[in-house]
Amino acid sequence: MDHTTIVGPSEIRTRLLNNWLVVAASQQIGTRPIARTILGFPLVLFRTPQGISALSDRCPHRNAPLSGGRIIDGCVQCPYHGWRFNASGECSFRPGVPDAIEQPLTVPVYRCVEKAGLVWIKLDAQESDHQPPSCKWDSDSCLQSFLWTSKVESRFADAIENLLDGTHTPFVHAGLIRNESRRQSFSATVRIRDGMVEAEYLGEGKQAGWVSRLFERERTASFGRFVPPCIAELEYRSGNGSEFVLNSYFSPIDDRSLLVHSKIYLRRGFVPLWVKRILLTPFFRRVMYQDQEILKQQQQNIDRFAEADFRSWEGDLLRGWIDTWLRTGQLPMNAAERTIRFDL
Repeated sequence: MDHTTIVGPSEIRTRLLNNWLVVAASQQIGTRPIARTILGFPLVLFRTPQGISALSDRCPHRNAPLSGGRIIDGCVQCPYHGWRFNASGECSFRPGVPDAIEQPLTVPVYRCVEKAGLVWIKLDAQESDHQPPSCKWDSDSCLQSFLWTSKVESRFADAIENLLDGTHTPFVHAGLIRNESRRQSFSATVRIRDGMVEAEYLGEGKQAGWVSRLFERERTASFGRFVPPCIAELEYRSGNGSEFVLNSYFSPIDDRSLLVHSKIYLRRGFVPLWVKRILLTPFFRRVMYQDQEILKQQQQNIDRFAEADFRSWEGDLLRGWIDTWLRTGQLPMNAAERTIRFDL
């Protein structure tokens, strides 16, 4: 089997710099500034009456982290000497010496947009009309959603592949998602459409694991999608339409760790969303922990051998397209569909 072409950290960083990435959930930014690091950029986020602002998390006076300070009159105040910086990054107040000579002191500021419960950031300095993507599930009145945030020790492409890969589930999630002793035969068709790559699974029915058996109606189809630059999506459908959608937004902290903000959409029904969340949380938390652990082991073993040496096969449905986008910035829209039989 041919070696998979590895996309290096510098290529990934360059590709993502001029794209919108999720930096936080809206609910995480309240009355105090918070620290975040995205693509190696240390940031401070704070809320003002005009919205959420993002600055470099370093006071130019003595390099203290602005995220350790407070918000005063719409400005973030440095915890060391009390210098204040407004949403435009300008120093608006320096206490202590009223007759000090004015200096044009600024902190780098980054474009920041709040949308549908998520806070997006664009780290390059180029101005453009390009805005964060909209999610069609947010406007679907048949669905309700809640949000989880987690941290993963992994590389960007490896983590996205993990969420979209079905062949690991009988082993990493044995009993929860699939069961090796109760294999199911089904087909998967991979296609590129609407700027994304999609795997459609047909003939699978309910999965053999407890999550599907306890919480899911009879499944008619399911989908796994990579939506550049940073979204991995799972959708399960019944005869009534979409029953479950998981939209995960991957934002690299550095070359080997990521923030993952996951929006979970469930079909409305008689059971309130908060009850569904309580019932589902232990199962999802366990699945997420298992994925985090195997990704951590994968990364540690890559470090142990001092390199990644991947070999792909037919079961790796989407990874090649993820790497293609990271290398070129586009998906070939004329690529032919292909269908593969699975026994999982």
